[in-house]
Amino acid sequence: PTASVNTDPVSARSSTGAVVLTLAQPYGGAHVKTRFTVVGSSNADEATTPWSLTSARTHKVVRQGFFTASGWGDKLYPYRGAVSVAGLPAGRYTFTVSVSDPSDGEGKAVPQVSRTLVVD
Repeated sequence: PTASVNTDPVSARSSTGAVVLTLAQPYGGAHVKTRFTVVGSSNADEATTPWSLTSARTHKVVRQGFFTASGWGDKLYPYRGAVSVAGLPAGRYTFTVSVSDPSDGEGKAVPQVSRTLVVD
């Protein structure tokens, strides 16, 4: 059977309804071997766009970090980077990006978007 890959960008909105985060790549359902490219845009506090990679089998975060967007405050700014999956067991993973939370969990829910990937 052929796996379906979703190439449509995904986005998240703030509590006011404004789009504050997009994720164009990786594509949902993509198969990756050693690393994958991440492309999107955000309007995150101080341009910090956190990401995490979670194992679907264990539900544990296996990698995490952040991308720095080219700006913040007044519109969406692009971010780009790569995530290594070298050394991870084959299987399904969820890649998530979010906007940074300056309240450290005390504020409203943090907008985030996710994609499911398969590490071969």
